[in-house]
Amino acid sequence: MVICDDIAHACSGPDGMCIKIACCGAWSLILSILAIILIACSVETIDSTEMGIAYNAPQAILSDQAKEEGLHSKPPFGYFILWPRTHQTLHQSVTGMSSDGVITKLDIAFQYKIEETALNELTLNYKDFTYYHHILGLKSRSGIRNACMLFKAQEFQTARAAVQAKMFDELKKRLTGGDMKALVLDLQLTSVDRPKQYEKAVDNKENARNAISLSQNQRAQLIVQANTKLAKVTVEANKTMDSARTAAAVTTKAAEARAAIVYGQYESQGKLYNAVRTTRGLSSEGLLAYMGTRLIDELSGITVGLDAPARVAYTLTNTTVRM
Repeated sequence: MVICDDIAHACSGPDGMCIKIACCGAWSLILSILAIILIACSVETIDSTEMGIAYNAPQAILSDQAKEEGLHSKPPFGYFILWPRTHQTLHQSVTGMSSDGVITKLDIAFQYKIEETALNELTLNYKDFTYYHHILGLKSRSGIRNACMLFKAQEFQTARAAVQAKMFDELKKRLTGGDMKALVLDLQLTSVDRPKQYEKAVDNKENARNAISLSQNQRAQLIVQANTKLAKVTVEANKTMDSARTAAAVTTKAAEARAAIVYGQYESQGKLYNAVRTTRGLSSEGLLAYMGTRLIDELSGITVGLDAPARVAYTLTNTTVRM
């Protein structure tokens, strides 16, 4: 009351008009500042990579309309709960058991996009994107483990594309069943880490298989080499046999020719001596004597192997000694 009396007394004085004008200006300035603050608290800019839903913090009221890029109004002293508008990548390191009981560690990354029409529902269920991202990771691990149990440990390496495709299907099924309102775009199986003992066993098995394959290949090569040598030797043997057959045939023909000549000579001589024997009435001994006479008569000279006849030796006494 004292302050009000002082203000009334001051305004009724000679400077009262100035004081009134000063008070009106101060109040106008205060109201302008309050208006600016209120307007600043009632608008917010949303980035092109985000979308938001307005939340009236003083009254705890959540809007049902999602806002996209641009400058948007909001309740005074409220704020926008922002969610990503573009696709997001979630990296997972999951340990699962294969169908043959081998514990395998997998590094997986997948891309997903939040359904814009479900933004109000997601905000009511998960409050904000940070908590939603955490729950999404937990549910995705469940789908990935379900896919792990469908394959053997070795198939993670030998059938990697099939494993990745099945993980993608199981992940979509799990997130859809979990009502996560997320569209899974792609999945990558980036790393497979199996136990060292299993890796060693697989390496030993592969080495044994490679050794068997090498032995089979070497066996095939040796068989080819042996068959090649056999074919070469067979060709050489056939050549030798052909040469021998040809030489035998030539020798046979030459022998037959010589035999025919000799046979012809003896046949003609036989006919001749038969005619002589018949004509002259010779006996076998006479024929032989005739043949000997003819043989000696036709020769220019003859050497007969006989003992030397007695030689005459002359001495000083002029006596003859029979040696």
